[in-house]
Amino acid sequence: MTQKVEIEAQSENIQSINVNLERLVSERTQELENKNKALADYTFITAHELRALLASILVLVNLVLYGQNLSVSIDGLPPCTHAWQ
Repeated sequence: MTQKVEIEAQSENIQSINVNLERLVSERTQELENKNKALADYTFITAHELRALLASILVLVNLVLYGQNLSVSIDGLPPCTHAWQ
């Protein structure tokens, strides 16, 4: 084989490898985008569920504190001052 033919064969091989690598990168990028979207959806739903639960708990705590005129203190710390308001 001449040097030119060898170079052309190697060039074709490299191009084939590049096309395959680009396809693999594209597939993996799509997989990651799908997983990131699923994760974002999950965290959005979970955050809102937790927020709703926390809001309910805060309402109950607020009712107890205001209804019974109590203050919360832990280990000598100042009483809770209703920081969520």
